[in-house]
Amino acid sequence: MNTKIKHLLKAVVLRQILSIIVVMFLFVSITPAVFAANEENTVTIDVSFSDPTVNVTYDGYLELLMDGTSGYVQNEGEPELPISTIVREFPYGTEINDVGFTPSSTKTMTLPEDTVVSPGPIAVPLLMPDSPYKVEVSDDPTGKVYDVDALYYPYDEGWFEYTVGVGRSATNELVTRLVIHVCPVQYNPVSSQIQYINGGTIHFSNSVMELST
Repeated sequence: MNTKIKHLLKAVVLRQILSIIVVMFLFVSITPAVFAANEENTVTIDVSFSDPTVNVTYDGYLELLMDGTSGYVQNEGEPELPISTIVREFPYGTEINDVGFTPSSTKTMTLPEDTVVSPGPIAVPLLMPDSPYKVEVSDDPTGKVYDVDALYYPYDEGWFEYTVGVGRSATNELVTRLVIHVCPVQYNPVSSQIQYINGGTIHFSNSVMELST
């Protein structure tokens, strides 16, 4: 076998080896991570709130202030009730299960009858000055809530809601993120009464997952 043929065969063999290496690399890079569950842990978080303080805003609405909350529900046209937001981060792949909230005993307070708790802002389409269309806003855009003689609460679960998702930590690590919102007030705009709690316990379980090899 002459030298030219030997070099040609070596080149063919080398090309095949490189092709196999590239295919193996692509297979490893696109194979999804496989996790194995560790022991399940139960987590509890206690939250506490002060009794509400009632403030009258500049436009004549009521504002409810409670220590232990960090913001307000802002659903369009619905009462802006105080909420507390709790965020917990876990290693990516962690499973979060059985999220619940056990409230403390409820209390009742009567609010001034001549006004209501401030509604969330109503979105109004922005039109150009020369637009032939007109936007008419109802005199009572909040009637679907404020005319109902029943306790209003913003979450289907009652006192709380939660979401589980994936995000980046402050150090840019991929994490599983649990976000819990607790609303310690329920409001009846017709009777001008609120029911509220001074605290409660959040509870959930998590299984910290590890990559299986």
